[in-house]
Amino acid sequence: MPVDDLLARAEQLLQAGERVAAEVCAQEARALDLQNVVGWCRLGEVLRQAGRLGDAVSADGEAAQLDPSHVPCRTALGKIFHNMALPEAAIHWHGEALALRPDILILQLNHLFILPIVATSAQQIEALRQRCLDGLWQLVERQQDLDSGDYAMSHHPCCLIYHNHDDRDSLEAYGRLVSHHLRFVDAPVPLPRPASGRQRIGFLSGFFYPHSNSRAFEGLIRCLDRHHFEVVVIHSPSSQRNEVRDRIDACADQAVVLADGFEGAARQLDGLDLDLLFFTDIGMHPMALMLACPRSAPVQLSGWGVPQTSELATIDCHILVSW
Repeated sequence: MPVDDLLARAEQLLQAGERVAAEVCAQEARALDLQNVVGWCRLGEVLRQAGRLGDAVSADGEAAQLDPSHVPCRTALGKIFHNMALPEAAIHWHGEALALRPDILILQLNHLFILPIVATSAQQIEALRQRCLDGLWQLVERQQDLDSGDYAMSHHPCCLIYHNHDDRDSLEAYGRLVSHHLRFVDAPVPLPRPASGRQRIGFLSGFFYPHSNSRAFEGLIRCLDRHHFEVVVIHSPSSQRNEVRDRIDACADQAVVLADGFEGAARQLDGLDLDLLFFTDIGMHPMALMLACPRSAPVQLSGWGVPQTSELATIDCHILVSW
């Protein structure tokens, strides 16, 4: 099988949750062409999702060595080192990506939001936090000079919630900045459209697998009155396929996996013809925030789980539940 076909097959298997088979395809592609940068990057992504972070570093590092101008492999290395709680290395690799394309907003944000979930000290928290917020306000001041680009957003302000500060002004500035560069500025809040029959509600998540999000929302998805609601479960492309996700899918009226990339995923959401769209991951996943910037349903909601502002004018309400 040609290298390009093997890489495409590896991507399909990865999205289907077949990591072992995806790695086999990626390894075969790499063996056929050791100079193929995309092949090394695809192998690195498979290994990262399998939790083999050291092996992923080796694969993406090979890609970086083969092509000094390749941005995605450098972004991938930054993401891996961030997952390994090595912020200095993450800053280095995101800095290399940014040096190649300093005009791209998403690369600027990836470079800034290096905030480990578990820090080594209070001093590390304060240093990385100050670096992040100072850089954010500088970006707000120069936003006209930047382009949104077509790169993956790897990091976002999630970990600020663990620092015990009032970050509302900074988070709202962040939301306006991202919305502006995705060309959705100050989106109006329309009235709900009349629904014929059942209201069609979508639940969007990248974490409907063994995760706290599944425990938080599966009961709501399962128990909504189907006389009044038609339920659509919407997965991000990185969502893991397993028995928990299959169980949630089975109790919905429709299950959808979004395309890999903002533009394609946004078009899919528009095409679902939803009355309400519930974002369960805002504050947890950067793609969720990007997809909430446009308005894909007349009413857009967030809910329990992340105790901070959604940052966006396009989120109409935040629902809290008392148990």
